[in-house]
Amino acid sequence: MDKITLAHGGGGKRTRELISNLFLKYLGNPYLKILTDGVNLGDLKRTVVTTDGFVVDPLFFPGGNIGKLAICGICNDLAVMGAKPKFITMNFIIEEGFLTLDLEKIIKSIASEAKSAGIDIVAGDTKVVPKGHGGGIYISGTGVGEMVYKNDLPGKIKEGDLVFVNGSIGDHSAALLVARNDFKLSSKLKSDCQNIYPEIKNLLDKSKEVKFLRDITRGGLAAILNELAEYASCGIEIAENSIPFKKEVLSLCAMLGYDFLTLACEGRFLAVIDANDEKIALSMGLTKIGAITDNHKKVVLKTKIGGERVIDLPDGELLPRIC
Repeated sequence: MDKITLAHGGGGKRTRELISNLFLKYLGNPYLKILTDGVNLGDLKRTVVTTDGFVVDPLFFPGGNIGKLAICGICNDLAVMGAKPKFITMNFIIEEGFLTLDLEKIIKSIASEAKSAGIDIVAGDTKVVPKGHGGGIYISGTGVGEMVYKNDLPGKIKEGDLVFVNGSIGDHSAALLVARNDFKLSSKLKSDCQNIYPEIKNLLDKSKEVKFLRDITRGGLAAILNELAEYASCGIEIAENSIPFKKEVLSLCAMLGYDFLTLACEGRFLAVIDANDEKIALSMGLTKIGAITDNHKKVVLKTKIGGERVIDLPDGELLPRIC
């Protein structure tokens, strides 16, 4: 079986071979092996559910692939709700002719990330579409988590609360731009694709004053900050010289005309924390980039040269298929 054929999506012998020889081989567990259409997860307290889809291009990129991205993306959506990822269901839409070897690499990555995160793939589905009607492979999934944070997220945000991020911004978008080779550029940049739950769990264990968490994906910081301002009906002031960026990312933005604030990440989060816990956040390696204000209802960037710039929601598609 060198390539996926339409017969692999037909529900018969070839489908069973695909499931047994690849999916169950790497992802098998007591929940999945029974091959029913649904699964009983038992009793969960304070359940959190999320769903997501992944159409990244290229499928393999520096720092990950679509399989790793799917697990990390779903885990991260649960983590920023204060929930421990427990279970994931996955749906694979595979294009006819897709290399079995590449599919195996993707499934291995899924298995590795799931094991590292301590989660089970408990149900799934596979469909095959005719050649030319898909981007190689698309993955969608639903994640189920259990709340570990006693306070509600998002919480009540007030003036003086501080805004933090957990690392350099825009690495994922920049790495994909280079990997696509549209501009004949070379770089050692890698995607920041990672499961942020362990970092968030550590933060929530140490601080009981976390008001807001959001993973920084499509739309970048600009989108998340505007969503925060709208949710809390507040203003936000951010210092440009406090935002962590790699030099390569800023150079790429300058060269191609991209706004660095709109670049997506896949392993970064934004947190709003009470000023009383600033030392806790800083001791964990978080970077303070700004604060909440009642002086206005906008997102304002304090520039390096002493000016101010209002940051609006991004308009249009900056970079298609980044996740």
